[in-house]
Amino acid sequence: MRGAWVKENEFIPLALYDANTGILLLASSRYIDVVARFHGLDPTTLPGRQWTELAMIATRPVEAAEIWNKVRTSQSPLHLREVHLPLSRGEQHAKGHPSGECP
Repeated sequence: MRGAWVKENEFIPLALYDANTGILLLASSRYIDVVARFHGLDPTTLPGRQWTELAMIATRPVEAAEIWNKVRTSQSPLHLREVHLPLSRGEQHAKGHPSGECP
């Protein structure tokens, strides 16, 4: 039953990370595809990696860690007004940034 939500939502990019370690536990195939393409990684290597390695809204691992810690400490979601992501890191396209968070 643990992975039922992933199978039911295979076309939606969904992921479950461990709140204490930040390690990817489960992900939909769409999430795996998007993140692997963005970071240029082999999709089979994503499970077990940390959110700070796989985050697409941060430009640096330090920034990703700051976002993770802020959300974990506050136990509140981070709301971004808009996020623009390239299909891969090599493409020239603006990315969302936490400074655009909603009140």
